[in-house]
Amino acid sequence: MTIVFAHGKQREIAWGADSRQRYLGKEYYEKLDEGQQAKFEALFEYLSEKPRFHNKTRFTKEINEIYCFKSGQHRLACFFDGPRIVIVYGFRKKTDWDKRHKRELQKAVRLREEYLVGKGETG
Repeated sequence: MTIVFAHGKQREIAWGADSRQRYLGKEYYEKLDEGQQAKFEALFEYLSEKPRFHNKTRFTKEINEIYCFKSGQHRLACFFDGPRIVIVYGFRKKTDWDKRHKRELQKAVRLREEYLVGKGETG
């Protein structure tokens, strides 16, 4: 299940639910201050309108089909589902590839799989 957050010419940006119908990425985003939210909103708007986004400091592939929107230490983990980008998880990254960061990304991989199973697809 998703909640569409941004809809543009190229794609939609949506919040994805886990198997318990929780929107963990949305919950993380809503706890951020308005300034951080505005930075992410600008990324969402740009990526929904443009065919490609080459700024790896703001949006990059991490592991196993998981990408991250990045703003400072904040990450919103997502993946592509056809023309839609589905955000499933949010977390704070403290250092480069520390154990916690790896665990957070693994959780995003699991949430992607839950989303796809809920849709009736296999990941």
